[in-house]
Amino acid sequence: METRAPHALVIGGGGLIGGAWELGVLSGLREHGFEHADLVLGTSIGAVVGAAACAGTSDESVLRAAAELGPAVSTYLSRVDPTLMTQIMGRGFGLATEERATIGALAAQADSGPETEFIDRVSTLLLSDGWPPGLAVTGVAIDNGEFVTWDERSGVPLQRAVAASCAGPGLFPPVNVDGRRYIDGGIRSPTNADRASGHERVVIITAIGDEDFQQLLNAEAASLRRAGARVLVVTPDERSIAAIGPDTFDVTRLDAVWMAGRRQVRSASAVSFD
Repeated sequence: METRAPHALVIGGGGLIGGAWELGVLSGLREHGFEHADLVLGTSIGAVVGAAACAGTSDESVLRAAAELGPAVSTYLSRVDPTLMTQIMGRGFGLATEERATIGALAAQADSGPETEFIDRVSTLLLSDGWPPGLAVTGVAIDNGEFVTWDERSGVPLQRAVAASCAGPGLFPPVNVDGRRYIDGGIRSPTNADRASGHERVVIITAIGDEDFQQLLNAEAASLRRAGARVLVVTPDERSIAAIGPDTFDVTRLDAVWMAGRRQVRSASAVSFD
């Protein structure tokens, strides 16, 4: 008889603002008794939020560190090549390995600034040096599109793994992890929720509300349910969408977006598994 792990928490992408919303959602879920997860799987900014959740870092500390990154983010945005970014972003979600390799090649062409500088800036959000137990984060290799996950058993620095998972192609530089360069794990899927298979309950949180992604997210959740899991999916409702707004790096709205996420899940009807 298969032994299933009790609880997985999957946290997806959405930029700095999306990360604030995800932190608020987690705060609200804790009021309903959602404390422990055997696996916390983080992708993109979800890797930062997942690290904070596993380490017990306060939301206030993460939000304060994120607010201080405003000028740095503006610098990265000023470097973006619109033509190159259109080529990258126009490919959608749920990409096959070959398509991910194509995006990796495009990311390698971008003028995204020094890798070490980016790692240092992501590290300010972590407020921790070592791997917290239960955390896994995702990345995609730029040379061949391979999808990987790292955890405390991988023997790689937490800061590099999380920075790689956050390295949005065309915006941030690819990150060297153990001799290979990687970009955002969201290139495969903004949540990679299918990697939580084998758990009895799976909570999926992502600030991305794109209609095309919703189809992929629905498919991932359906696959988990067919495998026997009870699944809770939390994506922004209308009020949260309005709070998040169109600019996922507008650090002036971090606190308001955190409150929107917390408000959304405080009612019991918002946290029922199916």
